[in-house]
Amino acid sequence: MKPALSNDSGDRKRHPSLNLLAGVIFSFLLTFFGFFVLRATELALRLALAPFVIGPLIWPLAFYLSTDMRSRVRQILFVALMAAHYIGLAYALWLEEAYEWGAYRGVFLYAFPQVLIYLWGQFILWMRFNRDMRDEAVKKSPYGSG
Repeated sequence: MKPALSNDSGDRKRHPSLNLLAGVIFSFLLTFFGFFVLRATELALRLALAPFVIGPLIWPLAFYLSTDMRSRVRQILFVALMAAHYIGLAYALWLEEAYEWGAYRGVFLYAFPQVLIYLWGQFILWMRFNRDMRDEAVKKSPYGSG
């Protein structure tokens, strides 16, 4: 008999199609703010398109992978995907062209809703990654989850 309050991830229903839809919505919001609402700010465009103009394709895949990351292959794919995004974002912000950070600081308040959406998505994705890593560690523990 399972305990009433179980931390086992098998108890959760996972819906890959809903996570894919969440990734599409997240990607749309970032791109929408980047192109249409904040088109005067380069920070917003770089945040939406990193890495290398394929950013809108990365988020649906990242949310889809985050559905269930208990397999080692999905964990590696997720970390590689996020590393590609972070490296692309760093390249777009710092190395591509020499912009003055004073301009970015002034624009940051203007792009604040998009930055909040971006940070929310990052929080959700890494929270799911840590959840599945923790669940996997509990399963391998000699003491189990009980």
